[in-house]
Amino acid sequence: MFLPQPINQNISYFLQHFHPCASYDKCLLKHCWGCKAFTEAFKDSNPDSSVKLACLSAIEDMLVPRHGIPSFDASDPEILGHEIAWITELPLLLIMLGDEHPSHCKVVLHLQLCLGQCALLNSVVAQEYDNMQYPLLEFYCTCLDERSMPFIKLSRDSQELSICCLYYFSHLDSSLLKSIAFCCLCDDLEPFMLFRIIEVLHSAYKAGHVQIADHISFFITLFSRFRVFHEEIYQVVKGDKMSNRGIFKSVTSVVSSCLLHMSEDSLVFQILEELILVLITWPMH
Repeated sequence: MFLPQPINQNISYFLQHFHPCASYDKCLLKHCWGCKAFTEAFKDSNPDSSVKLACLSAIEDMLVPRHGIPSFDASDPEILGHEIAWITELPLLLIMLGDEHPSHCKVVLHLQLCLGQCALLNSVVAQEYDNMQYPLLEFYCTCLDERSMPFIKLSRDSQELSICCLYYFSHLDSSLLKSIAFCCLCDDLEPFMLFRIIEVLHSAYKAGHVQIADHISFFITLFSRFRVFHEEIYQVVKGDKMSNRGIFKSVTSVVSSCLLHMSEDSLVFQILEELILVLITWPMH
């Protein structure tokens, strides 16, 4: 039988035995000392290591319910604290991975999406999931500088996972919406993903996850900051790419359609007027 040992030895145990193809003993993690060893191994392992991947797989197995039944009982407050620590680590891990380790980044995004989808079944997961959005600002964008946009450099399927995660925040903060708006204004974002972002955010609004003023502010930001080039200039700047004037027309059409179905016309126009006045003097950084 595996008996409790000093924490450093427990970490060594996990580092030796946690392997992408290895199973793990849930019985160990039902004890506080087991959870502590696992948590420290998860935090201390290299972001792109096989140990990190194995830990992520174990966390998904423990926190994501199977057939509606949680596979891991965290009635012990100390064990619950470790669960919170695992979730808190995910956005930080995404930032560390950036676009340099796409396969690992995709695993983290998949786990984040699974946690969002099961958040309603677990109030603790829901609360910590909502808290993820604040450190995620750095993952999406903190300024209009493509070097600070890991999200933009990911593959389309990873971007899709990331965008789907947005829907499951119970309340999307205005700062995160601004960060996502900056991504939408990046010339390197594929038009497909731009329209996908608009679609998901509008679905989140209809589900009550986005305040009407914040949602309209997001749309106005797209209108007011979208860079439209004449075709000749755009070909010089972006080589053989087509002019983006057609993209802007499509964005205008989609956003206008969304605005027409939002609340009463008088309320929408009142919010629009206030936001336009603010955005006229809003700096680009």
